[in-house]
Amino acid sequence: MNKSVLVTGANGLIGKSIVEKFQIENWKIYAQVRSSKKVSFGDNVEIIEFDLEKDSGKNLISKIPKLDLVINCAANHEKLGWRPPQFLIGH
Repeated sequence: MNKSVLVTGANGLIGKSIVEKFQIENWKIYAQVRSSKKVSFGDNVEIIEFDLEKDSGKNLISKIPKLDLVINCAANHEKLGWRPPQFLIGH
């Protein structure tokens, strides 16, 4: 049986890399994103559109049948005052 992982912030810079690593390892991946409009991960990834600022993380986890691991990459960088370097914008 494959292990399962929830990656929050899966469409961010770090989250995408983590999802790719778990895809190589053949895990069942639940990828939490705020908006699924521009998201595509491929096989063995279930995209979960869920806004952590508007709802509890407990409600997110309750939507998933079984988890072996949770990796939190979610952050609202705008509220933190961080902007990506210019060379990352648009990639």
